[in-house]
Amino acid sequence: MVNTDLHLIISGFGGKMGKCIRALLEGTPTHVYDAHHCVGDCLRPLVWVDFSSSDAFDQMLENVRRAQCPLVMGTTGLSKAQMRQLVQLSKGQVVVYDSNFSVGANILKKLAYQAGMALKDFSVTIFEAHHGTKKDQPSGTAKSLRQVLLSGQPRQIPILSLRGGGIRGEHAVIFSGMDEILSLKHEVLDRKVFAQGALYAIEWIIQKKPSHGLYNMQDVLEA
Repeated sequence: MVNTDLHLIISGFGGKMGKCIRALLEGTPTHVYDAHHCVGDCLRPLVWVDFSSSDAFDQMLENVRRAQCPLVMGTTGLSKAQMRQLVQLSKGQVVVYDSNFSVGANILKKLAYQAGMALKDFSVTIFEAHHGTKKDQPSGTAKSLRQVLLSGQPRQIPILSLRGGGIRGEHAVIFSGMDEILSLKHEVLDRKVFAQGALYAIEWIIQKKPSHGLYNMQDVLEA
């Protein structure tokens, strides 16, 4: 848990994740600012946290470049062009980007890769479910799970998506053989798990020096 006298600027301050992060930081020495109200004096050495939307990406990127600060970002639905801009930013500033900051979801990626390597003759399907207001479909986590599996072995991996109600987030990887099925599943019970993961990333990123490359939660957890 972040407990240093740290200054954070949050894009998406009033959103679900912004509120969760702020709640976890209550009672700590950390200072938190709303990106919409932060100009001039706010743009000093600190950590920028972005859980907003792809529509706000350009302005956020400009502000982070100007502040010359580390960035922890979990906004999904980015275009290929936006991802290229993020990679370019990471060549001069430390950036941690991930579609899912939950510790359990990142362990799921590791387990899915290991199972995929062992079950090469099995067909693979990814299922994901989220609340009805989630814009991107399939989810960024489902896409990253597919990338992890494809890195082990090229194969067809369909993604099935469900949107409805207040589902916080479910991801499952299903390996189907002729006589058996293996299912690996992660389910979010409280959105604060994403905020807790983001705080792990913040603690990690303030120790890093600018480097060439884009970090993710796998890097954070391995450290």
